Amino acid sequence: MQEELGIEISVDGFFMESLYSYDQGTIQLLAYWSTLKSGTVTLNVHQNITWVDRHSMVQYRYAPADIPIVRRLVQTGFSRE
Repeated sequence: MQEELGIEISVDGFFMESLYSYDQGTIQLLAYWSTLKSGTVTLNVHQNITWVDRHSMVQYRYAPADIPIVRRLVQTGFSRE
């Protein structure tokens, strides 16, 4: 997170895994709950960033490996329980 966004986080726990097979191979994407510890988001690698609530997440396009993670966030919200 420091390299890409210029922020320091603490990893608070595992959220879920997503596996997706592309023509070039399979991707294993691991998603974790995290908390911002310090810093201000700076776009070092990406072109833009948008903070949205869970219901607005469906308006965006995602890489296929991201879709199961987005679906679960939309269904369950951002509650860690």
